[in-house]
Amino acid sequence: AVNEVATQLRAEIIARVEQNLRSFLAVPHQVNQDTFNMVNLGMLNPYQLTPWESFLHHQLQLFRTVSLIGIGNEEREFISLERMAQGEIVVLVAGKETGFDFYRYATNERRERTTVLNTLKNFDPRLRPWYKVAVQVGKPAWCDIYHHFSDKTLILNAVLPLYHPDKSLAGVLQALLRLSEIDKFLRAL
Repeated sequence: AVNEVATQLRAEIIARVEQNLRSFLAVPHQVNQDTFNMVNLGMLNPYQLTPWESFLHHQLQLFRTVSLIGIGNEEREFISLERMAQGEIVVLVAGKETGFDFYRYATNERRERTTVLNTLKNFDPRLRPWYKVAVQVGKPAWCDIYHHFSDKTLILNAVLPLYHPDKSLAGVLQALLRLSEIDKFLRAL
């Protein structure tokens, strides 16, 4: 009888952990879908990225488990907002305004860009693993786990391609989880 109760309890715990993990891992895809919907409604334009900054900041505040939310487009433009390990928000941009160089900015409490933290010459989001996976798969997908290119932490990236009405690629949305966040989540269960 004791073994039966222990087996049943173990099965319930496993089912609960599994359910919580599924919910946790659904968030990045939901973020991408929400952003996709904003594009489809004409509220965001994948080729005018300046207005995206305030939207991405809002999304990052709303979805606390996601570390980074952003877009890269077919014109080599890119914007993402990222929550770093200590909670600070950084803005990552590349495109015409930067001469296609990548800039990573610190922000202040008013969400304004302040210090340039680092740069990378000749950045092209279309060459990043997350962009390539979305193009190859053509639908929402997970990328393989890889090292974040600026802070070298292990990450898991949910991606969603954006298409024009004529079915040509416009860009790729991404929402990123750091594996350390998954670890924290599982430890808290």
